[in-house]
Amino acid sequence: MTDEKRVSELLPCPFCGGKASVRHERDLYLDRYQRHFVKCGSCGASGSEKIANEDDAYGAIQSVLAGWNRRSQEPDGWRLVPVEPDHGMGIAGFLEAQKLDVASLPLFDMCVRIYRAMLAAAPSPKEGK
Repeated sequence: MTDEKRVSELLPCPFCGGKASVRHERDLYLDRYQRHFVKCGSCGASGSEKIANEDDAYGAIQSVLAGWNRRSQEPDGWRLVPVEPDHGMGIAGFLEAQKLDVASLPLFDMCVRIYRAMLAAAPSPKEGK
């Protein structure tokens, strides 16, 4: 994301999908300085902070916005999935297992087919639980 992001374009929390906001807190020891950071209102996750005086506040805010909005990308062939399978993933794996001919397929091949069916049914991080 670019440093020109506006507050209205702040992405949701990468951990819970909650609404995030830019926070400003006066520094306890340095008069005219504030800490600027982004914090999720749901889970409390926060991004890196910048301390700036009043003259440099805009640049500091743009920096914390860009940092919050930066997301890592999965490499080709990878997919972000839940740590624990949800109900839909379990059903997909079960249905795939019922289709398999256990007498003719090697165990590894059966596992791969069930795994792929469960991955296909996995919710995206945007869908949540």
